[in-house]
Amino acid sequence: MLIQGWVRKGIAKIARLDTGSHALVTVHAKDAWAHEGNGYILTQRKALNAFDIASPMTFYIVTPAATVGCYHMTASGCANTAAYIEIFEDDGTATHFAITGGSAYVPLNRDRSSANTSGLTTCKTGVTIGYATADCLISTGVMGRNGGTEEFALILKPSTEYLVRATSYDENNEGSLQVNLFRHDDLDASHGMG
Repeated sequence: MLIQGWVRKGIAKIARLDTGSHALVTVHAKDAWAHEGNGYILTQRKALNAFDIASPMTFYIVTPAATVGCYHMTASGCANTAAYIEIFEDDGTATHFAITGGSAYVPLNRDRSSANTSGLTTCKTGVTIGYATADCLISTGVMGRNGGTEEFALILKPSTEYLVRATSYDENNEGSLQVNLFRHDDLDASHGMG
């Protein structure tokens, strides 16, 4: 069943009602943002014996100015044996966070028919990590055979550098790392709310 209502003056939208209960059908916010073409994904995988402390999986992310939008980020992954996902945020101190370069890696739009681009600068290979110290560590968690979690829900600061790193202390490991990013054009990036 469908109903129609006014979103604002001159703009009407249709909403879907559940046939049995007549309750408004809703979707998770992440799905709604993806439906709007504002959901993006970064992924990488390391084969068996290619994922260890000397060869982590990383994504270097630079957010644009607040006027572009506000970004919500989650990270997850899986590995044959225990591994760790860490998220670092540049605090402006060079001896805490010194990350440069890398080959540009374009986040894929989760709506594969959308032409929207993320507005982020992202790299995954060739990134030079001079420092990513505990002073800049803002989230950490364990990932294993059954996959990691998306507990790392963060609203990213504008004009800020981030490093998402998955590290294994087992030299015979393999794994994958996934970062989900959702751009909110209607949120105030300085407070996370409109």
